[in-house]
Amino acid sequence: MFLDQRRWLWLLGGLLLLSCTAAMIWLRPYERRMASTLAVVHADFPLVPRITVKELAAWQADTNRIPPALYDVRTADEFAVSHLPRAIRLDPRTRARDALSELDPQKPAVLYCSVGYRSSLMADQLRVLGRTNVFSVEGSIFAWSAAGLPLESNGVPVKLVHPYSESYARLLPHEAQYPLPALQNLANEYGPRLNPFKAVNALILLAIFLAWESFAPFFDWFRHHPKERTLHGLRNITLGLLNTLLIALIFVRLWMAVTNWAAEHDFGLLNWLGTTGWRRTVLTIILLDAWTWSWHWLNHHVTLFWWFHRTHHTELRMDVTSASRFHIGEIACSSMLRLPLFALLGIQLGDLLVYETLLFAVVQFHHANIRLPWWIESWLRWFIVTPNMHRVHHSQIVTESNSNYGSLLPLWDILFGTWNWREKPQEIKYGVSGFEEPAQHSLKGLLKTPWQNDP
Repeated sequence: MFLDQRRWLWLLGGLLLLSCTAAMIWLRPYERRMASTLAVVHADFPLVPRITVKELAAWQADTNRIPPALYDVRTADEFAVSHLPRAIRLDPRTRARDALSELDPQKPAVLYCSVGYRSSLMADQLRVLGRTNVFSVEGSIFAWSAAGLPLESNGVPVKLVHPYSESYARLLPHEAQYPLPALQNLANEYGPRLNPFKAVNALILLAIFLAWESFAPFFDWFRHHPKERTLHGLRNITLGLLNTLLIALIFVRLWMAVTNWAAEHDFGLLNWLGTTGWRRTVLTIILLDAWTWSWHWLNHHVTLFWWFHRTHHTELRMDVTSASRFHIGEIACSSMLRLPLFALLGIQLGDLLVYETLLFAVVQFHHANIRLPWWIESWLRWFIVTPNMHRVHHSQIVTESNSNYGSLLPLWDILFGTWNWREKPQEIKYGVSGFEEPAQHSLKGLLKTPWQNDP
């Protein structure tokens, strides 16, 4: 049995490695195209008025019209390399309300950045605040440069443009690309993929739940063992960091390629339905959560997937850090299966970010070793997955662990008859029978879990 299991796992690992290697070769640097890039901008900011570079140039030359005030929504480094003549830099991190006070109230405002995403974001926020005569330049400085229109730096005509990052450089003619410093490329290329908002949100919630666990724990495991609790948490968080790096360096690039392709070709359920705005976001959350429930169910009923998912279930003392305790093989499988899913649904990255942020917040909540007042738990469990619901799922009793598959919404367990409840959750024994040895819970042991025999 062990040799069969090991052979299958090595085969799966080899296929994943080949797939990831092929993907990195195919998409390095990421094959951005202006049409698909602009399709994403249009989808994320459908209400922002736009102006082409030719229309802008004609407007500036027309003495019979009020000339626009031109604002460069890029970083200081990008602006220093080159910018449009007479442009004023507006830091992209500026709050919209503060930016509103910086705009000339007597003139129409025209915003641009590299390709139009940052300028559209700022224009959309200004529009919400009531500033109506604000435009974003389609294709922005990249399109301006490609059209052969003039650029300057400190009043001196120049030809080069800051490409922002390695992948965006593909949208610029090679002769117009400014040599990009390595550290800037790393920050711009990979920084957004690490999802700083989600990371900050996760850290804040981690601190809140760790404090809650200290003052009002459900199980009294670590009260007098702070060192043991720290080592336990560090192992789980280390696994989480490994998974985050895998997703950031490989799979986000693939997801971007698929979502851009779906937007460019108007492909996928959400695009066919024509849903926009908050309705599209809500529908995306519902559809993605249905998939998350299905994937979780598969992890318990397909032997190959269970070998990886078992790393999460061998946890003997579940707390908030257990929300990060997943084998890298499970994350790789899940991330690969998301590729066709995103295409078929027509997912947008912005909506995916909203779902992932909500999901991880709730996952941290229901893994936390915290006590909730009974009346809150009994009411809340009908809307989101709660700690006592998820404790049943982590039971050593197989009939209990094969229930409550929900991660965000309990709806799917209710619909498909897998909802379960334990009247005395304090009697639940966590873990997987046969995986109680300390060596099996070291970082090395957790990574080797899929290769161990079933008890």
